[in-house]
Amino acid sequence: MKAVYFCLIIALELGFQTIPSDALPLSKDETVTKTPKVKQTAYQLQITRKPVNGTLKSNGVPRCGVTDFKTFSFFPGKPTFNKKKLTYRVQQYTRDLSEATVDEVLRRGFKHWSDVTPLSFQKSDTTTADIEIIFGRRDHGDGVPFDGSGGVLAHAFAPGPSLGGDAHFDDDEIWTTGNDGINLEIVVTHEVGHSLGLGHSNDKNAVMFATYSFRDPFMLMPDDIKGIQFLYGRPVTPPGTNPTQGPLPCDPDVFMDAAVRFNGNFLFFKNGFYRTARSSTIIPVNNTWPSITSNIDAAVEYRRSRRRRNNILFFTGDQYWQFTGTVLNSGFPKPISTFGFPSSVSKIDAAMQVGRRWIVFFVGNQFWRYDSIMNQIRGRPGLINDVFPQISTVNAAFLYNRRFYLISGSSVFMFRGRRLIEQFEPQPWLNCE
Repeated sequence: MKAVYFCLIIALELGFQTIPSDALPLSKDETVTKTPKVKQTAYQLQITRKPVNGTLKSNGVPRCGVTDFKTFSFFPGKPTFNKKKLTYRVQQYTRDLSEATVDEVLRRGFKHWSDVTPLSFQKSDTTTADIEIIFGRRDHGDGVPFDGSGGVLAHAFAPGPSLGGDAHFDDDEIWTTGNDGINLEIVVTHEVGHSLGLGHSNDKNAVMFATYSFRDPFMLMPDDIKGIQFLYGRPVTPPGTNPTQGPLPCDPDVFMDAAVRFNGNFLFFKNGFYRTARSSTIIPVNNTWPSITSNIDAAVEYRRSRRRRNNILFFTGDQYWQFTGTVLNSGFPKPISTFGFPSSVSKIDAAMQVGRRWIVFFVGNQFWRYDSIMNQIRGRPGLINDVFPQISTVNAAFLYNRRFYLISGSSVFMFRGRRLIEQFEPQPWLNCE
């Protein structure tokens, strides 16, 4: 029997024992022959009373009705594809974006998952594919019609025969590549997660969280990665090669050339790669920020006001890049001398923003203060050890909850003002014991 699994069917896995036996997932043919009352029972099991796979608007917010999850979850029986090389095909494109744009967004959506698993995805131009993609309106042929603009955004089917793995998107929505409608890459990545067998997560930062929200930069979070690797494993390493060519996930010499808290996430950089807190997956920096091809020396989230979109600055050698999310701002890279550094400063070791006005740069055993309102270095450099006892150099730095986290060598030093509160190893941040 072809299993039609929407996100709310996960309720079966969570112990909703009052569901009648004839309300179990139906095949496409069976669905269209059942009465509307039975179909409503099968697909509308939850608080919001709408069938969704994670993108339903309730009171103006896209969401799913089932929220009682403990981190990542799966469909009943944990269905998966039994092969690693998968194909996908677009049967019908949206009216909102060009076919070339949709193809590129789909490529990126699938790549989020292939980067962290042994899976690979190839667009197919033949008559069949493992994952069929349709942009449709209302009754689009699977027995579960869409409801027009502002309701269900999309739905997907768990791995299996026939409709298994397929993903359908409501073309009454306004699909975009930005934030002026429904961001297609975010929804595609979420739906592909369902197509591969993932349910929802109660981690609000996870891509598989039940509520749609725009985010930039957009990436899989540790909970998404743990869930998909539980089903399919980690990326395969060919004999004699290292797929990341980067540091080991739990390198005892510490995974940090730079660190930054960006859009609520902690990112740690090493040798041209980065990882997020609590994740063991290493991602090439240029996968997320394609313009960066060199090692990151320092990074800082740069905000001038609460209303202004957040920027991130990357420093490599004597140059720096400014991004809004993952989009490179025009005119970059620029030389670090534009900040007002003397010619003797050839690279930045670490940087952190303090308040809305100041950026503190660490260079060798000194620190410099940059006034972002006056756009200039203020005063002379000071000695790091004069302000932060017990350390003389800083490899990475960020400010969080009014505390300075300064990484020097293999230790993290946490200061409140000039007072050292704690010194510890970073292994818990890196999901290492």
